[in-house]
Amino acid sequence: MKESHTAIPVGTLFEYRVARLRFIQGSFVRRSIDIWSNTQEGQQLAEIDCLAISFDPQIRRTVELIECKTNTGKQKEIDRLVWLKGMGAYIKTDTVSFAKLKVASHTRDFARQIGVNIQDESAIATSEYSLRISKDWWPGFHNPEFGEQVVKPARKVLTSSHELHRAGKYLFGSFWFTDDFTRIKQLRSLYRLLIENSNKISPDALRLGLGEATTLFVLTTLSVASWQNQMAPNDFRSLLSQELSTGLGDPQSLRMLLRRIDNIQRHQIESLHEAYQETGKGRIPFVVRSLETDILTPPEWIEGYIELISRFSRRPNLANNILRWIDLWSAELLGYKISRNDLSLFENHRTSLESATEVVIAFLSRMWDVPDKILDKNADLSKHQEGSQKVDRFDTKISVDIPESSEPISAESSETDAN
Repeated sequence: MKESHTAIPVGTLFEYRVARLRFIQGSFVRRSIDIWSNTQEGQQLAEIDCLAISFDPQIRRTVELIECKTNTGKQKEIDRLVWLKGMGAYIKTDTVSFAKLKVASHTRDFARQIGVNIQDESAIATSEYSLRISKDWWPGFHNPEFGEQVVKPARKVLTSSHELHRAGKYLFGSFWFTDDFTRIKQLRSLYRLLIENSNKISPDALRLGLGEATTLFVLTTLSVASWQNQMAPNDFRSLLSQELSTGLGDPQSLRMLLRRIDNIQRHQIESLHEAYQETGKGRIPFVVRSLETDILTPPEWIEGYIELISRFSRRPNLANNILRWIDLWSAELLGYKISRNDLSLFENHRTSLESATEVVIAFLSRMWDVPDKILDKNADLSKHQEGSQKVDRFDTKISVDIPESSEPISAESSETDAN
């Protein structure tokens, strides 16, 4: 490793190293995910070292939980395996892995019994060698210097901001413990919160929030796309409309509750009219709004979102690359410079991936009112923060005008897309 990395704790460097390996192997990876008590105002209960997410050719998501340790002692290894197995069940991961420089033989035996993968120094080094990972190649958010000197301070600003601390805790913690449809609704609210408070945080904190929200939006959209592949078009549209038009809770129960509230409200208004009429007053015509209709109306951006999902579904073998490409784009927002080694991960697919990025930004701008200028890596956010921004809502009744590039996402197919 570079000499400049020596100031970073050994344990932290090892986490970056493991995250880098998984990223280059094809997964989307996040480090340092916080686990909070039931309320976001509560205390932090634990921290997850790494989560690695990948998609198969049917866009079915696989999640790996990785615990990283660098201490050389054998004590408490078994305890850590039990904790790791329980945490995997809590997060609903598909696999759990224990990464440590040296692992005792009895620990390996117990790991096999409970279904925990072991990654030691030898296995990690062998994988790095086979993938030709040089000591100075640290892509995107898995670059220790970039992560510790740029990302970490920006994350601290975001999570400690009076107006946005809940948003910060969501992005780097609570997001990972909610279902996909709830994530979509919460991410939309988070964009609004970031834009409304953009002048109250530093440009780097704003870029981190916007970039992370966009990356997680793509991750969630890919996950939702797997539902489309399992259902008839009308059934999928109905599911999406129902799930995204309700708040938390069971849609049927919510509908019954709102209907009962509507009935109570109408009864009260009728009683008021009757009281007026008993005194000789005339009846006043008045239209009573229905909570059931107003609240459970599908959002106007549903059609645009279905089109976005369909575009991703038509290229299932690009799912992992799209997610990792957007991840590097997000790092670029914060000033990271993409290297030739980084680009080598996406050979033959760059045009498709750039098109996919344009499609995502177009949806966010036209459907969710996210100003496209603040998602421009070359934009001066200090100017944006000086005044309020207003974006005209896109007219979804005309068409879902998401631009096509010269090489649309749906046009190319290649066996080499699998990675």
